[in-house]
Amino acid sequence: MNALDSLARQVRAQPDAPALISAGQTHSFRQLWRRVAILATRLHGAGVRSGDGIGLAGLVPESHLLAMLACARLGAVSTSFTPSATAAERAQVAGRHGLKWWLHRAGAASVPDGVQPLAFGELAGQAAGGEKVVPMARGLQQQLWRILLSSGTTGSAKSIAWTHGQRLRLEERSLPSFAGGPGERMLVFADLGIGFTGSQLLTQLASGGCLVLPGNANPAAVVPLLRESRATRLVTTTAVAFRIAEHLARADEAEPLPHLISVLVGGAAAPPALLRALEEKLCRNVQVMYGSTEAGMLARSDPAGRLRAADTAGQLLAGIEGQAVDDADQPLPAGQVGRLRFRGTPGSIATGYFGDDAATARSFREGWFYPGDLGAIDAGRNLTLRGRVDDVVNAGGAKVAPGRIEQVLNAEPGVLESAVVGVELPDGRKVVAAAIVPSSQPPQVDHKELSRKLRAEAGKQAVVAIVKELPKNDNGKVKRQALARALAKALARGGAAKPAG
Repeated sequence: MNALDSLARQVRAQPDAPALISAGQTHSFRQLWRRVAILATRLHGAGVRSGDGIGLAGLVPESHLLAMLACARLGAVSTSFTPSATAAERAQVAGRHGLKWWLHRAGAASVPDGVQPLAFGELAGQAAGGEKVVPMARGLQQQLWRILLSSGTTGSAKSIAWTHGQRLRLEERSLPSFAGGPGERMLVFADLGIGFTGSQLLTQLASGGCLVLPGNANPAAVVPLLRESRATRLVTTTAVAFRIAEHLARADEAEPLPHLISVLVGGAAAPPALLRALEEKLCRNVQVMYGSTEAGMLARSDPAGRLRAADTAGQLLAGIEGQAVDDADQPLPAGQVGRLRFRGTPGSIATGYFGDDAATARSFREGWFYPGDLGAIDAGRNLTLRGRVDDVVNAGGAKVAPGRIEQVLNAEPGVLESAVVGVELPDGRKVVAAAIVPSSQPPQVDHKELSRKLRAEAGKQAVVAIVKELPKNDNGKVKRQALARALAKALARGGAAKPAG
């Protein structure tokens, strides 16, 4: 067994079908497979062996894809690093994962100490016609395939180890509800090292569909690339979706593209204003994924579902069981808010964190994965989110769930997005603060109405802050600790925030 078995089947079944469109060139499944085999052979020639840990950093999308597939072919264990990772973070992860190799682009981020560098450009040159390739490693069902990194919004990123067998079982679970496949062209416009986007592109290839990859992360390239490739699907993260929407607003792009069937956004919650912008300028069918690096996709919302319930996170996908439980892990009645937990078909969800037994014990218990989210699941398997357990704010003795308040504020006219955190005022009092990002400049929000709604949810001492942007990670999730610190400084200076009362 190898995580690439499903891709290998597509190579045999339709060798001449398009598999990858990148830099204006179309590569068939046969050609893509050959390029992967050549890169794997050259990595092997450089000393990389099955079981070796290898970091992928600074690679353009096409190179990143080839590197992930080549490592899997060899049985090497890859870890992808996002561009925002600091040198200290890279070094910490490299040590925890026991990385031996560092595959990078020339001029990319520095290589951690003790890790041997490999330049991608020197290994991926034109293949000679008779160049023999190393065979694909087999018998890897229980062997590590990749070690992914969590978002790290509440501290340092945790490591999630996936075996070759788990990757294939996740594909099997995902295929019945997968928006892609044969005849489809899927543009993946986000960092491929993020668990959500990486999973989508691999499932697209495994299902026999064609991938479209951009040459860079410039949002101005999205619409031209969609038109030129005639892509039928767009996959992106919430963070990138905001940049795409901003570009579309400035460029005054034409109406939605007729060949684009859907846009799938994942990584973080997408507020209503963002969804409206994408629907008006890009595609009427914008879907939002709820899931995690540990479990894959768990639920998906679509426009029809959001019309029925504006705050829905979608319906649980096939093969997923979910529950809301109390503090004693006892299931709550349908529709009641509690701590969420999920499980999938056997072997399709990670079973723990690599090198962190304490975190594993908190999040993985008796076959269930606890993502740390509050929410409810009704009798129809519809999921509603109420924020993170760790984000609950204690305001004057009352516990406030930020997720619920953010949904209320985000529905107000003129609000692009919001984030609610606990902040300590200069006089020592702790209050709830709502940071509001307006959808236009100058802001056109009803401050009194926002204050009234915030006060109704969080008490009379709550404060409202109008800010230009929220601090976020690469997935688009808000860095709440950083936001709380920034608001505390602004309040100490007497600026940015106003009492809600």
